[in-house]
Amino acid sequence: MFNERSKGLFIQLYSKYYSEMYYWAKKVLGSDDIAEDLVQETFAVAYRKVDDLVKSPSPKGWLYKTLRHVIGDNYRRRARLIETVSLAESTEIATNDAVNLRLELEGAIGRTDLDILIRVYTEGYTYKEISEMYNISVSAAKKRVQRAKEKLREEFDKMF
Repeated sequence: MFNERSKGLFIQLYSKYYSEMYYWAKKVLGSDDIAEDLVQETFAVAYRKVDDLVKSPSPKGWLYKTLRHVIGDNYRRRARLIETVSLAESTEIATNDAVNLRLELEGAIGRTDLDILIRVYTEGYTYKEISEMYNISVSAAKKRVQRAKEKLREEFDKMF
């Protein structure tokens, strides 16, 4: 791990290459703050792997290679984060739209009739199953679906 020789070499490499690596990373990334963070992260990796750094025939090359890996990892993390946030936002928007539509439809035809209509046309329930669920006759289930469809047509005609 860290002996006096390794510690001295690490401090020497840090002093010699930090600024150079920072300016290179800044040029590549276009951001002072991100460049600084990633160069610091690179030296943290170097600190943890000081034995590999010391044994390297080219410590400067080792540091730059590590910096490129750190930058690549950062890009992948940011891309996953952006993808996750975008997916969450689009799901939230779609959910909000669906909730708003359902509330509008409930206001137009009533909650129970909307539930019956959805169960018949999207979930595939039969009128017999609906009659059992809502404790109504089969003919009453058919009539409720028919009336709900008529109300929906009237509402859509008003809207368009």
